[in-house]
Amino acid sequence: MKKLDKFGTDFTKYENWKIYWCIDGQILKDETSEKKEILIVPETQWVIKVHENTLFRVIVTEYTKTVQTSFGDEMNKIINQKVKEAQKEYQKRKRTEKRLYFYDAEKFRLSLYTNATSFYNEESQYRLDRPFTWYQSVDKRYPTPDENSFILGKVRRTIGTKDGKLMDFIEPVAEFKLEDENDWDCPYDNWLGNIIFEMLRFSILKEEPTGLTASRIQNKMQCNTQEFLKMLNTALKAGDVEKVKEFYDVIHTLQDCSNEKFQILKGLLEDSVEKEKELCCYATTEFWIKYENGEQEEKPASWIAENISRCTNKEVTYLEKVQKYRFF
Repeated sequence: MKKLDKFGTDFTKYENWKIYWCIDGQILKDETSEKKEILIVPETQWVIKVHENTLFRVIVTEYTKTVQTSFGDEMNKIINQKVKEAQKEYQKRKRTEKRLYFYDAEKFRLSLYTNATSFYNEESQYRLDRPFTWYQSVDKRYPTPDENSFILGKVRRTIGTKDGKLMDFIEPVAEFKLEDENDWDCPYDNWLGNIIFEMLRFSILKEEPTGLTASRIQNKMQCNTQEFLKMLNTALKAGDVEKVKEFYDVIHTLQDCSNEKFQILKGLLEDSVEKEKELCCYATTEFWIKYENGEQEEKPASWIAENISRCTNKEVTYLEKVQKYRFF
């Protein structure tokens, strides 16, 4: 049972799938076996995909009422029970999930903000986009910002518009004011927006961060990841730009490695170079190294030679005639 992906667009029907959909109480169907694109108009009330008569995928909106199919009373009863359960869960989640928006004060326009790199993966508790909702607005029960700003908000209600699309009304949770209005030069890739978005996504991970991320938090903040997440959520809810940027730096920048021992690696995220393997290279040749605290970075051969006392898998000599370093 899965809710609406997007109505008002082409729907791909793959081989061995049958598709049924309802418009104004009329059931339409395509029971052919070939793959094809079918237009599902915005007025569609529900869609059902059936795979070889064994797997049902029911797609509905939050306002879909009774689903009446030609599959018989028993199947209709099962489908409608699942629809009610899904809609109830959706209503609950929609009012608790927080997303990031940008408010353009000059155009009086609110838009959903998603990072250009990735807005969803299986590690997150929920999606940070709403691909089926075309419009957003601050709910009238809440004040709108006086200037351009990012808003952390929850969906208060959703309505259908005259053009057959959906519009979310947002309950603001926090407002992040731009430090410099000139910073807002790209609505899809803003440095502050990306930072807030990344930290919002970090705050809704399904699993508590471990490994290098946990190590950075421990060493830089002297706290565990649970305490860090509590502080991060407090900063997000308060709209504290400086704190959010500080927490972003904690998990995205290297720890202090000035006294750490290290190994030369075969490459990024690869094993260390075998002790018996020799490396002969110029001073500017760069190698990936891994510190004992887990951090990795690229360093030129000259730097490695200068810090060879901290290297645990190589020694070095300088071949003056050819002006190269020999790591052995």
